[in-house]
Amino acid sequence: MIFISDSQSCQQNATSMAEFLPIYEEAFPDEDEREEWKDIQERCFNEFSEPRTFILMTREEEEISGGIIADYYPKSGVFHLIYIAIKKNKRGKGIARKLIKSLLPEAISQIQLSADFIAKAIIFESNIPWKTGIDSIDPKSRLQIFDKLGARLIPITYVQPALSSNRNKVENLFLLCFPLTENSSFTEINAAVINDFLKEFYHGLGIKDPEKNTDFN
Repeated sequence: MIFISDSQSCQQNATSMAEFLPIYEEAFPDEDEREEWKDIQERCFNEFSEPRTFILMTREEEEISGGIIADYYPKSGVFHLIYIAIKKNKRGKGIARKLIKSLLPEAISQIQLSADFIAKAIIFESNIPWKTGIDSIDPKSRLQIFDKLGARLIPITYVQPALSSNRNKVENLFLLCFPLTENSSFTEINAAVINDFLKEFYHGLGIKDPEKNTDFN
């Protein structure tokens, strides 16, 4: 596991990060959904950023095969998997399962110990098939993969605010969640946790009063 969460690990794994960059860019062809790489790097490097960001990667056969970029929010206790990217020639080989079901729990445990952080939920987005025109894989197939990995839909209308001044808001995404541990399952998630997360998320993207925003649910 390659785990990058602070300035030291950023410097030590600069080559791996450079190798992961084209995988990330290929996996997210819609620029409105894809953050600038320099912004992700800056949040990883800055231990005082809000939210905090980490990158988790796996190396198979001497090459980076995939990774997860995630934020975590101290007030709501939410891990937000903002990007899950698998190298094109490595898809269908269990890399996503390894990242999500094996390596991610290790990373979460490390963060909870080192940052005095209590995890309440793991949240992520996935494209709505009938609303998506640009994607690196079939959106329906991606949802089927996430379903097999234990994901559940959060039944709200979700709008991702613009990621920067040169991006547009994104309205073709489902909001989903994974169970916190390998052996746990769930049929519901605390609405207050989702609400607290969305307020932190919107605020982090520059929306000063999220609850007055027309896209906030």
